[in-house]
Formats: sequence, C-alpha cells, structure tokens
Amino acid sequence: MLLIDKEWGNWSNNRIAEACGVSHTFVSLVRAEMTINGFKFDVRRETANGNIMDTSQIGKALELKSKFRFVGEQIEEQSLEIDKVVDRSPFDPDEVDELDEKIARVREELKSMRQAMRSKQTELSTLEAQRQRLTSIALQ
Repeated sequence: MLLIDKEWGNWSNNRIAEACGVSHTFVSLVRAEMTINGFKFDVRRETANGNIMDTSQIGKALELKSKFRFVGEQIEEQSLEIDKVVDRSPFDPDEVDELDEKIARVREELKSMRQAMRSKQTELSTLEAQRQRLTSIALQ
C-alpha cells in the first residue's frame, strides 16, 4: 500500500521497510516486480533524513531476475502475515479512508499557514528595517 501511495511511494526502500516492519530487500523486490508489471515509480526517492536520492542507476536487471525466484514465496508469506494483522485490526476501512482525507486537508491547511507565516515574516523584516532606518535618521 505504501508503494502505490503518491507521497509514500517516493520513500526509500529502507524507510518503507521500517514503517511496515519488513526487510528493505523485500520492499526492493516488491518494487522491482511492480515495475516489471508496468507500475512507474519516480527515480527520485526521499530518504529517512529527508534527502532526495536518484535511484535510476541502482541495480542491474540480471541481479533482479535472480532475486525474482523468491519474490512469489515472500509475497505470499507477507500476505498471510498482513491478512492476520488485518483480521485483528480494530479499524474500519471506511474510517481509515475518512482519516486519510482529513489528513490531506490538514496538510493543505498547514501548507497555506506556512506560506502566510513566511509572508508575515517578510513583512515584519521589512518593517523592522524601516524602523531602524527611521531611528537612525531621528538620531542624526
């Protein structure tokens, strides 16, 4: 689910693996299989420390082919584990979707607030510079 999300899909394999409780190699294999099946990922990924890395040259097709032998089994094992977790989950999928929508709205509001704050800070800096200039003129 994280891999197909617009924002989270740009996370590094390590970061997704940490969030999901799986190995980074498993995430890499799933991502590679999705790519082979036509899913397009951005070649730029966000690392855990917020840096952006270009992954376009990482890995070789031959190396990936050798790893694919085990992908099916690993996906099946992980699917069974996920099914166990989902079966025990107290969350209603509709509630989760609603929360996702609320989170998206809050993110947009925060973005607007940050922009407004930057604008006010610029305005304040301009006023402070004018005050200092007027103070220096008054002292002359």
